[in-house]
Amino acid sequence: MNKQRAFIISMIILLSFHTVSALEIQSYKITATPVDGNYVENVVELTVFNNKEEDVSQGSLTLAKDADIIAITDSYGTLEYTNEKETEYQKVTFTFEIPITASETRVVTLQTKTYNIIQKEGYFEYLLVLVPSKEIISFTHLLRLEKGVDLYSTRAGKNNVIIPDANITETETNLLIEWQQELQEDVPAVFLVRFSQETGINYWKWFGIIVIVGSAGVGIGILGTKLHAKHRQNKALKATNLLNEREKAVLELIIKNPEIKQYDIIKQLGYTKSNMSKIIKRLELRGLVEVKKDGKVRILKIGEKIRKEL
Repeated sequence: MNKQRAFIISMIILLSFHTVSALEIQSYKITATPVDGNYVENVVELTVFNNKEEDVSQGSLTLAKDADIIAITDSYGTLEYTNEKETEYQKVTFTFEIPITASETRVVTLQTKTYNIIQKEGYFEYLLVLVPSKEIISFTHLLRLEKGVDLYSTRAGKNNVIIPDANITETETNLLIEWQQELQEDVPAVFLVRFSQETGINYWKWFGIIVIVGSAGVGIGILGTKLHAKHRQNKALKATNLLNEREKAVLELIIKNPEIKQYDIIKQLGYTKSNMSKIIKRLELRGLVEVKKDGKVRILKIGEKIRKEL
């Protein structure tokens, strides 16, 4: 692992469904499956309802800029879609082959690959920050881990880190962590799990045998096996709908260094005092950081939304 990446926290993604015309979200479910600690396979199921009198033929949603779309389907099959990548996110617009009629309920399923997982020293960290554009009464998030993983805590006295509290069950092949809750409009919902597991190792083996035959006898030299292992690390999301690059860099430092002084962040990141004040204000309004003053010194802490369970 690149030591200069030590300040990188787990990835943050935003999967926010925005309706076009009259679609109303009745339920929202995300099933996430980390794969070897490299990426996450997601199945997003949205139950939508047309609460108007006219038919609806299109819908749109917003994803992290580097999310890979595998497929979008509804009850009648695969949907055609287009995506536009903006500075900080991508907007996906899809067309219903059969329009949703008035008062009709339909399930839209989105399959994606995202990178909101990172390997740290001795454990993995999965982090999803979800900000719905509208209130969602019925939301379920299911994280599917391989059976045999160890839930991990970085603090003494705590058995594991799961934020917020969740139901944990086991099947023959998986450890399932399930959250069910109501999501508030424009309020960040944080889901965090730390766990450790063995992963496959990429390596090269070289065998060399050198046989030297001389007049005095036969000498045999064998070059033993050399094992080279390197775990490839996925880059952080360059942009999300929730945080831009500068906001994310500041939040990473605050999470890694509780009660860090504002001028220390300015010194490390090279931002101006004016820009830093604007960034902190935006993070503070979202409830992700808190500011306290010690004389003229501004001390930054993670906000209640993240801190209460850590």
